[in-house]
Amino acid sequence: MMLNLIVRHKITKHLPKLYAFVSALTLSLAFVNALPQVRRQRQQQRQLRFAEATVDGDLRRMRSLHAAGASVNARSTCCLPLFLAAGEGKLAAVRYLLDEGADVNAREQLGDTALTEATYYGRFDVVKELLFRGADVNAIGDEGTALDIATNKKYSDIADLLKHHGAKRVCELRKCK
Repeated sequence: MMLNLIVRHKITKHLPKLYAFVSALTLSLAFVNALPQVRRQRQQQRQLRFAEATVDGDLRRMRSLHAAGASVNARSTCCLPLFLAAGEGKLAAVRYLLDEGADVNAREQLGDTALTEATYYGRFDVVKELLFRGADVNAIGDEGTALDIATNKKYSDIADLLKHHGAKRVCELRKCK
């Protein structure tokens, strides 16, 4: 009986420490398991803010977010950053993205490229820069090649530039009916 009391006393003496240890361990495991989710959410938010900065042409914010881990080739909720900058006509943003390794020929879901997007909105300077940086002049997107788009939209200056770089219409590349 005396031995039983001694054992009980030792256990109850260390019980608060044991509870503290188990609580700390449980909390630590919960944090460790949540970290990948938190990291993923932060990266998604960073990419969304990077896309917003790209649309605004805010190079300072773009540089800051890129330094914090935003990718120049990651799709945000809708589009690739280069696609957004090209469509908005943000030449400085296009140059920054290409300098930082953005894929000049990356395609969106329907096959469009930054070149077809810039052509669609008549962004002559951006089209010129993309061609200079090696954009595929005959990439076929949702509405055809960049030359198809320029011709249909009656952007003769862009169409001439594209032809100078060897652009063809879809019917010249594939058999059309």
